[in-house]
Amino acid sequence: SIPETGENFRILPVHRKGLDLVEISREESGFKLGKIVRKMHVPGGHLQITLHDGRNLRFKEITDEVKEYGTKDTLKISIPSQTILGHLKLEEGRYGLLIRGPKQGLHGRIVEIRREVVYPAKPIVKLETSQGEVSSILDYLMVVGEEKPWIKLPQ
Repeated sequence: SIPETGENFRILPVHRKGLDLVEISREESGFKLGKIVRKMHVPGGHLQITLHDGRNLRFKEITDEVKEYGTKDTLKISIPSQTILGHLKLEEGRYGLLIRGPKQGLHGRIVEIRREVVYPAKPIVKLETSQGEVSSILDYLMVVGEEKPWIKLPQ
């Protein structure tokens, strides 16, 4: 956010361009999405979740809702209070964004997730994008919405 001008931006991957600024609304600037990369128990009986941006969330009370959070799922977090506003489970039919790799920036509906692969192959995801159906490594994907994205994405 730029208080002097009243503009709000999010930095997102754009296909064949790298990272770029995407102008967003004031309401959208109040939250961010974080991909869960690690979930572990820490001393004191707490559960700690690590997000793709290095942020750690510690839960003293482990509710059924918190138990459902899995790695590669996405959390919607309010800024700056860090409260959880929503949870997106990684599953077919959700809306995904490729955040790494040669196809980064492409986004669309998740058509297929193939986890059963033989080493050294990696799990694969197929997306239905504006450029047709594309496949990529599952680790490169971030879930960003249910049927539609929760954030404004570049065209």
